Amino acid sequence: MKQVLQLGKWLSVNRKIADRLVFHSNQGVQYASKKFVNTNGFYGVTRSMS
Repeated sequence: MKQVLQLGKWLSVNRKIADRLVFHSNQGVQYASKKFVNTNGFYGVTRSMS
């Protein structure tokens, strides 16, 4: 998960997000963690879980 969080930070700094960014996962427990949820919220990323 550390790499995913680092990638999200890098993308937010180095790429312009035109409208919104959606992170889709397969309901892995790591993607429901408070840290991951808060980080997504901070960068304006919408989470999607199937």
